[in-house]
Amino acid sequence: MSFKLVLLVACAVIASTGAASVKPNYITEEEFEFARRHPIQALKNETLKLPPFEQSNIKHPRPGFGPRLWTNAQVPYTLDGTFDDNQRVQVAAALNAYHEATCIRFVQKENHHTSWVDIQHDPTVCGVAHVCMNSGAQFAKFGGSCVSAGTMVHELGHTLCMGHEQTRLDRDKWISFNTAICEPHGMDGSDFNRGLNKLYDYVSIEHYEGECYNGCFVPKVPGVTKCGSGGPLAVLDVEILNEMYGCNSGCQGYRYVNKNNGPNNLVQAGTELGGAPLYSCRAYHQGDIVPGKYSTQSGECHVAHNGGEYGKSEDIEVLTNPNGANFQWVQSGSLPSNAVKGGRTNERETLYVIQCLLEINGQSAWTPGKFQPSTGAYSSYGGQEIPCAGNNVKFLTCNN
Repeated sequence: MSFKLVLLVACAVIASTGAASVKPNYITEEEFEFARRHPIQALKNETLKLPPFEQSNIKHPRPGFGPRLWTNAQVPYTLDGTFDDNQRVQVAAALNAYHEATCIRFVQKENHHTSWVDIQHDPTVCGVAHVCMNSGAQFAKFGGSCVSAGTMVHELGHTLCMGHEQTRLDRDKWISFNTAICEPHGMDGSDFNRGLNKLYDYVSIEHYEGECYNGCFVPKVPGVTKCGSGGPLAVLDVEILNEMYGCNSGCQGYRYVNKNNGPNNLVQAGTELGGAPLYSCRAYHQGDIVPGKYSTQSGECHVAHNGGEYGKSEDIEVLTNPNGANFQWVQSGSLPSNAVKGGRTNERETLYVIQCLLEINGQSAWTPGKFQPSTGAYSSYGGQEIPCAGNNVKFLTCNN
């Protein structure tokens, strides 16, 4: 069913209740339930509409993270009563995107709340929001064709203290600007730094899209084909938010950690043919962030891609489990619903963490690899990408 048809159905349901004339200043449980059944899908043949860069957020004068993160991951909000029923569906989908993937909750503002966000309908803007938590009221405004779930997810990310990906302190390592087409975007100051040393993510919801396609941004990683997520939270966006807000319970508690940060609680994902332990890692190759196998002895992450095996020694992240997420390896011929996401392709397709049974020269071992829904399961050995045969695949799954 197309999203436009979904909106029409939603409006028909609302209209049939006779309640559309008086709209509450919050999203109802019925609206959230509809959003859970119809999560945001990435745009495929169009670019997510975002405001001009210089108009997209309003920084607060107080620097740094610390108290600027929302207390207890609770974001009190009010909702403008002038949003129509179609637009309320979009708001519900945007808020639900955060509820489903993180411990962050947008909650109805009550009298005791001293900081809150007013989600406003303003036809004079595309989208604009204050960055991080402030004292008192702040706003996130949306208007015109920007009243869409994807645009709202982007702007509410700023509300939650996420900056633009292309303004990160380390962005010059990952992109350059074609000054014949555009002026370089500003760069965050040292007081606005995630401090998490995460991989740069070209398909983050906070990365501008159109500038990649018109030649303004010039990616420095080979193989990058898309920028921005197209609407939903990207795999790495979810991980960053869960780490920022201390979402440590259940399946929100695992972490990918840069190998140079001395990661602990590594997740063993198999062994070498000779029995040495291997761990799950990920690294860039040809625009993909590829789950692979990490050896503490070599300090390298080996990833499989397009028939080959590639060793990476820099910009490696290792999967860790510091909070005791309930991981289980499940042997299956199909993708489990609770499989752990480990990366993505340059076309935004999610990649999953697996073990693959390799049998080479009379020896066998379960070794780490990747699962790509459109092509299958792979590990690597001896410079080659090895397809996983038949049912010889174990998915890393997580149970809350």
